[in-house]
Amino acid sequence: MMIPFAKKCLAVIASVALLPVPAQAETAAEIDGYLDSIYKYDVQWFNDCVRKQELSRSCGDDAAARVICDYQGIMVVADESGLARRYHVEVAKLANLIGKNADYIQELIDQGHMEDTAKLNTSRMRRYCQSISASVFP
Repeated sequence: MMIPFAKKCLAVIASVALLPVPAQAETAAEIDGYLDSIYKYDVQWFNDCVRKQELSRSCGDDAAARVICDYQGIMVVADESGLARRYHVEVAKLANLIGKNADYIQELIDQGHMEDTAKLNTSRMRRYCQSISASVFP
């Protein structure tokens, strides 16, 4: 059975992918730069939080939510840039990271350490992702 966060997340991801957004990157080099930043900072921080099972605002807004924003942002930017096929493996890796840690993310949400991103409409999601300084955002 899928947990509530995962169900909501899938619906939001599908809707975000269908909405027009301002292009953030036009070239593969720019997208590669985003991915370098995502893995160097956001994913590494998130993995540290998961390993420690730390429940805090730092691990919520500053780590888990950033990875979710990064995932959605890279998916949209790659699609808008016409490079979705080139980056499908990276998008899948981020989706897998989020999915395998869905219970931990749900606990962060339940304890108020991060927004429930699955409940945010596209414009609120974009503002939230900008406010937490995600590497890339939808």
